[in-house]
Amino acid sequence: MSQVYYDTETYPNCFQLGVLHAHSDYYVEFECSEYRDDSEAMFALLGMLARERVEMIGFNNLGFDYPVLHHLIRSCFDERGERQTRFGVAVAQAAYAKAQMIIEGGDRFGHQIWEADRIIPQIDLYKVNHFDNAAKSTSLKVLQFTMRAPSVEDLPIEPGTFLTQEQCATVRRYMRHDIDETKRFGQLCEPEIAFRRAMGREMTGDVLNWSDVKLGGEYLIQRLGKKLCYFYDDNNDRQPRQTPRESIKVADILFPYLRFNRPECAALLERFRARTITNTKASVSDSVTLNGFQFDFGSGGVHGSAAKRAFHASADTLIIDADVTSLYPSIAIENGLAPEHLGDAFTREYSALREERRRTTKGDPRNAALKLALNGTYGNTNNEWSPFYDPQYTMATTINGQLLLLMLAEQLLDTVPGLGLIQINTDGLTATLPAASRPAYERVCKAWEAETRLSLEFATYRSFFCRDVNNYLAVSTDGKIKAKGAYAYPHTPAEYAGWWHRDYSAMCVQKAVETSLVRGVPVEVAIRDNRDPFDFMCRFKTPRSSKLLHGSAEVQRVCRYYVARPDRGGLPLIKQSPPPEHWYAQPGWYKRKSKIDDKEFAAVMRELGNVGTTWDARVHTANKSTYGDREISVCASARLCNVASDFDWSAVDYEWYIAEAAKLVDVFSAV
Repeated sequence: MSQVYYDTETYPNCFQLGVLHAHSDYYVEFECSEYRDDSEAMFALLGMLARERVEMIGFNNLGFDYPVLHHLIRSCFDERGERQTRFGVAVAQAAYAKAQMIIEGGDRFGHQIWEADRIIPQIDLYKVNHFDNAAKSTSLKVLQFTMRAPSVEDLPIEPGTFLTQEQCATVRRYMRHDIDETKRFGQLCEPEIAFRRAMGREMTGDVLNWSDVKLGGEYLIQRLGKKLCYFYDDNNDRQPRQTPRESIKVADILFPYLRFNRPECAALLERFRARTITNTKASVSDSVTLNGFQFDFGSGGVHGSAAKRAFHASADTLIIDADVTSLYPSIAIENGLAPEHLGDAFTREYSALREERRRTTKGDPRNAALKLALNGTYGNTNNEWSPFYDPQYTMATTINGQLLLLMLAEQLLDTVPGLGLIQINTDGLTATLPAASRPAYERVCKAWEAETRLSLEFATYRSFFCRDVNNYLAVSTDGKIKAKGAYAYPHTPAEYAGWWHRDYSAMCVQKAVETSLVRGVPVEVAIRDNRDPFDFMCRFKTPRSSKLLHGSAEVQRVCRYYVARPDRGGLPLIKQSPPPEHWYAQPGWYKRKSKIDDKEFAAVMRELGNVGTTWDARVHTANKSTYGDREISVCASARLCNVASDFDWSAVDYEWYIAEAAKLVDVFSAV
């Protein structure tokens, strides 16, 4: 199927559309303004795209660009497809009015054009990558930094501006840059799109625009059947079948084969047994310490870790990692867990998914879909909008999972001579042990697998550098690197997939740390030997309510920079924000004293006429400070490189990068 990439720009007196062919450099742009009227040619192209079912690929196009285009097509043509009188600036005015309704409406679904109603097929890279999730929210400008674009460009002219003819040309150039970067990102997302296209042949719905989480959930829903998962209310609106819970008695969901030998573990089990959960979103917290190692239990799983230590294997000492294969799906399947309203049908289908995945190869798109369906179900059981919602299932899975891992850890510590834990993290644990104790280790693991009906996967490491449970670097015996948190960075372009939302600033630091820990090269040498300028670049994004200042000059909100020597043009990079949004925090008003009672403050302010320009010791700070713009230092000395060619090696503050790398290396003491 043919594809094009596109973008739009909307201003009160100017509407622009740019379209770039997906597999060539052919590009066409249209403008509808008081200076230029391309409306006839633009609608002719849109009509051709509709007739030929050409996919239009964009970034947040389902949330903004396409609803505007759809509105223009519908409002500029009558039911017979005859052109109405709108042209030129009238098209721009109609587009801008619709755009403002979308921006100011506050209803993310109010202007959604559902798949069946779309005149032209759409693929939205924003939705495919789940950037509409608050935790993963990522703009195209941030992606330009991550993709190491030759230039990172922000909107050059403030929205709402009535454009001059020269400004229209500036916006057209900016739009072309955005489309080029959208295409570049789309090419990187081709495996994800191909996967969705393959799944669309056996699933119904807007599959091409579903995130992994959505796709996995819908795959299982369609396997179960929508009649089982949904019902229609009195207004004929579809509603998910669910089992909400006012409270959950933990004693009712604990597996009967949970057992512990140590009194501190048995006491922990009894504390869990006595609990009644009323808020499954809040943390279920507890802890226990065995052999000096603390296990922390929470709503997200069990965690524990050695701190700031480096472990190294030898001929006499092993480092072994044991992870439970598909922990949460396996717990549910082996113990017959199911959302109450779905019952045995869920148990059968969920188990069948696992068996089918075992029979498919990793390159098969169905293998990926089955994995998403298996792993995503757990989260959906605590999602109030999902037909899988039954928080008792969630709690039964996570609480039993944590206690089963504690059971394994206790048995290893009690039975395997010389074993010490390095960390435990949600679905597995890492331990160091004498080589002579390996047979005992394996016996305990096999017995635990037999009792729990769960399977373990093992990996051996030659080194494990553990700052804490969320930040570590491990080197396997075959030389592969496993890193998390402050020590992680993508080694290949494929490793960005699913993690585009992360901040990859100053990647030379992580690269130098890895080189130092794995190969023994001093971080200073590794930093100075790195000749990739993009590895030194950092990014910062400030909201529209704030300003970003480089020295005294305001710069674009998404800014690419590097840490530079002050004597080579480095200037402070500062985020400047307005005062807090409180009625009493007006610019120039005296600041409110901390820890003052609200009633007392309000009473005194009434005496002052609710105006804060009169200082009063009872309610205002002693130093008579006033509200004004707040300034936060982003970088003490930076040079901008939004245009990558502006990077100057002679200006780099190597000492800053070396110090940052040294912080991550110097925390370890070898054992």
